Amino acid sequence: MGLRASTLRVACLAAAFATVICVASGCATRGLMPAPNLYVMQPAAAFRDVPESQRRSDVMVPYATDRARTVREDGVVWYGHGRSTRLALGACRVEFGEGLTWQELVELSTTAVRRSRVPLRITEIEEYLSYPETPFAANLMANPEYTREEYEAEAARARDEIQEAVRTELELHGQREVFLYIHGYNNTFDDAVLLTAQLWHFLGRRGIPVAYTWPAGRGGLVGYTTDSESGDFTVYHLKSFLRDIAAMEVIDKIHILSHSRGTEVLTAVLRELKIEADAAGVDPKETLKLGQVVMAAPDIDTQVFGQRFLAEDLPDVADSVTIYLSGRDRALLLSKWLHSSVTRLGMLPVNQVSPELGRLLGYFPNLYFINADVESNFIGHDFFYTNPAVSSDLILLLKEGRQPGAEHGRPLHHVMSNVWTIHPWYPQWGDYPDAPPAED
Repeated sequence: MGLRASTLRVACLAAAFATVICVASGCATRGLMPAPNLYVMQPAAAFRDVPESQRRSDVMVPYATDRARTVREDGVVWYGHGRSTRLALGACRVEFGEGLTWQELVELSTTAVRRSRVPLRITEIEEYLSYPETPFAANLMANPEYTREEYEAEAARARDEIQEAVRTELELHGQREVFLYIHGYNNTFDDAVLLTAQLWHFLGRRGIPVAYTWPAGRGGLVGYTTDSESGDFTVYHLKSFLRDIAAMEVIDKIHILSHSRGTEVLTAVLRELKIEADAAGVDPKETLKLGQVVMAAPDIDTQVFGQRFLAEDLPDVADSVTIYLSGRDRALLLSKWLHSSVTRLGMLPVNQVSPELGRLLGYFPNLYFINADVESNFIGHDFFYTNPAVSSDLILLLKEGRQPGAEHGRPLHHVMSNVWTIHPWYPQWGDYPDAPPAED
């Protein structure tokens, strides 16, 4: 009876985990995210620098994916949670609202309390090209005469086509930077594209946004473990994609935002790319062109992160690495239980950091921890875009490259070394009776 009760208890906890994590991580809202505090405070300046060609109520979002490709009955290309051995590239058109003018969209994007929800939807999707199948030997199943030379030529053609597409986009936007978003567990293709569209919109529609969307989104009780292994599966493809776009002369910087399990994927990729660069005798920072690397609510064991990321000195390959944490993240609490983890990186209790750990964190001068213990929703896993204070800090970081500190225009509250705290009224100070003094 005791064994039965214990088994039932584990099953119930697993079911609860699956239910909560599904709600938490299928995260990209189908309605426009809340207006960042920064833009509510300064609506006139919010979208002032948006290029004229981008002042419209829809955006084009390029994507890279190794999800299995399907074609619906109406002929529309779509991608599910299955895996593809080919990395495909294309673009989606995302519409904000229904029949909105640019000015109406700007007003809705700078209003704290909207009269109505602003729906988002993908209206067009087009796949442009794909890499050859990986590994090389997989191609021999379809064509035993296929050669390594043909494989390399096909891959080179894909790289050439990507570079031409990127060059065309840069001519439209005028900024030689890429903003890459890597989603987490249980996200669909739509989720990744729609959130990329919103983030790019609030970043001022500058540079090129890219949604890297890997085979996640199965859902259900076994969905978390399935998606975790699909994260391992996508490492080779993301590594190839990053290597290729970094090699383009037309690109100056690549900024990356990863969420949840997307961080586990990203850290594995960056580690392998750094090892490659070190073996080739080249500077990985110069080769990879990484600007701001941001990890939001990272669902990775802290000890694994230490060995994979810090032990390899990976913060050195980027201009800066910023990690957003929250003690209110119930999804990570359940992930911790599932993995029997000491703690997940995204819920590292910075208010309990020992002096010894503080010295460790301070060893990496361009590695920043932002404690975002703020309200978002019951699950608390998507705070980086649903909370207007955190999204404001994200804009100041990604759009303007500001370092933490009031003297840099990011008035976070300094905790210790490179650990900072964000407050609900951020980036405004002084108008709230319980606001702490700004520190530099």
